Amino acid sequence: MKEIRTLIVEDEVIIAESIKIHLKEIGFENIRMVHDRESAELLIDQWDPEVVLLDIHMEKEDDGIHLGMLLQKMQIKYMYITANTDHVTVKKILGTKPVGFISKPIRFDEFEIHISMLMNQYEPKTGGNILELSNGSEKIQFKENELIYLRSYRNYVEVYLDSNRIVIRNTLDNCLLEIQSPNVIRVHRSYVVSTNRIQKIAGYEIHLKNVKIPVSRLFLSKVKEAIAG
Repeated sequence: MKEIRTLIVEDEVIIAESIKIHLKEIGFENIRMVHDRESAELLIDQWDPEVVLLDIHMEKEDDGIHLGMLLQKMQIKYMYITANTDHVTVKKILGTKPVGFISKPIRFDEFEIHISMLMNQYEPKTGGNILELSNGSEKIQFKENELIYLRSYRNYVEVYLDSNRIVIRNTLDNCLLEIQSPNVIRVHRSYVVSTNRIQKIAGYEIHLKNVKIPVSRLFLSKVKEAIAG
């Protein structure tokens, strides 16, 4: 467990430090902490944690819920930390499909049980499906979870991956036929994106990591459905 990227999102520094100590005691070593939603979103994007312990109420009441929705979309296993177990809060929690929740004040004699529940749901990131695209008479391959987006450029398609950019002789229409993944959709006549990389939609722009791309009115409702589902 020591190499599992583990993120603590908790606005109370003392509680966050206590959680970190107890995680170390049961074998976790690769741990980071943040104390607000903005820092959490940035670290989730840059560090790609594998499991998250998430406070529900931070600066704004629903900061944790919004982060939970992001983690759900990114298929990252997480557990809420909350002092509120009223009906309204629990309903919000269940709507984002966490592994469970840890009640405050945290009883550290039960802490290892909660973490065991979280780890029972954890699956190591193995790279996902292998996608294959035609490049003229040749083929290129890459892992689906490396894909950010595709852009049509004249008679070519630019394939933007985490590690590099590849230019291939192909069309967007044919690329979609070859990919055949529900997580890869057209958003514009010139763009195809991986829905797992969409951070938000603002008007007719999609925000991905370090880039904004246009979304056509024709595709807007389908894009919203895809990221909501």
